Amino acid sequence: MKNLPLKLGIGVVLLFAAVIATCLLWTPVKVRYYTNMLGSSDKNTRLSGVSELLAIGMKGNKALSNHYKCSEEEIEFLAKHWPKPNYAIPEDEYKRFPLYYASEYGFYVAVILLVERGAKVNARCSNGFTPLHRAAVGGHKRIASYLIEKDAIVNAKDGLDRIPLHYAAHHGHKEVITLLLEKKSIVNPKDYHTNYTPLDFAIDNDKKETVALLRAHGAKTAEELKKESRE
Repeated sequence: MKNLPLKLGIGVVLLFAAVIATCLLWTPVKVRYYTNMLGSSDKNTRLSGVSELLAIGMKGNKALSNHYKCSEEEIEFLAKHWPKPNYAIPEDEYKRFPLYYASEYGFYVAVILLVERGAKVNARCSNGFTPLHRAAVGGHKRIASYLIEKDAIVNAKDGLDRIPLHYAAHHGHKEVITLLLEKKSIVNPKDYHTNYTPLDFAIDNDKKETVALLRAHGAKTAEELKKESRE
């Protein structure tokens, strides 16, 4: 009886130590378990793994970054918008969706995961942009290709009647231009604001190689088209 308080004290310390050790070990165990889910052939299993890792926080984010070989910035973006992939970002004046920004920023992993989670590839913001428009602006061929594979409309018009090819030409993104043309983009569409074709934008922005590429596919300026129509 004399040693009972001492034994109880030791027991409490050991129990506390066991609880602490369990807590310290439990998170790495969970991270490994959920990371393994990312390699599943089942989409729902993969998405569950992503959700659980994001819920863990920094260690989960790090595991996602390592698994997908992408930046932690991209995973932080994904974590912020994961709960509501089809909701316009409240602070955005044009009511753009997460997929728009992921497409323009070049966040390829985020694009894939958001689409798998249900983000709409042809959703439009208040100025008529689609995610494919934004991928064309950013010059991200791999993202543009993925969006088209998921049924993005190649000739979708924004609020100015500009299609993705207009923006790819404006910025001189030759790889995206080639992809869009391969996927049956209209070559000489005119916007209603400037009446420009993609070639006009390339010329105005002194994108000489882009001009040559477009010319090789039959591109013409608005003035050339107007002249032809009079002949």
